[in-house]
Amino acid sequence: AVDVQSYLGPVHSMAVDKHQHYIADGIVTHNCFYGWREGAAHYFNPEITNATDVWSVKKVNPQAMVHLTEKPVELAERAMIYSSRPGENVLDLFGGSGSTLIAAEKTGRRALVMEIDPLYCDVIVRRWEEFTGRKTERLPEASVGKDG
Repeated sequence: AVDVQSYLGPVHSMAVDKHQHYIADGIVTHNCFYGWREGAAHYFNPEITNATDVWSVKKVNPQAMVHLTEKPVELAERAMIYSSRPGENVLDLFGGSGSTLIAAEKTGRRALVMEIDPLYCDVIVRRWEEFTGRKTERLPEASVGKDG
């Protein structure tokens, strides 16, 4: 199990310049991609020697988008390859369309994905099933935060 609640380390963010700026609820938003415990060694793939600060990634075709702020799978895939090892955990607290989950499948990482909107939970499940050819399994509802 991953203890997300006790994580107190620094969080490093990555801003996505889509050549159009947006504000949600009066707050300029950024996408958080990296975080690790203070004092912990961070991994950057030593085989990647041509990594730059700016990545050019083709955006998702607007007609094919299943979420208003859908990110290309390649973006999450590249971040995972650059800064984690196969088998490691990747956390996405805003699952949206499931791009992080698909990227984790492609790169051999274990994705822990949350999404508050049931509609997009269904989108994430459908995309994962289509990508993997496997069926999801519904687990019993957790008792976290419930009396009993």
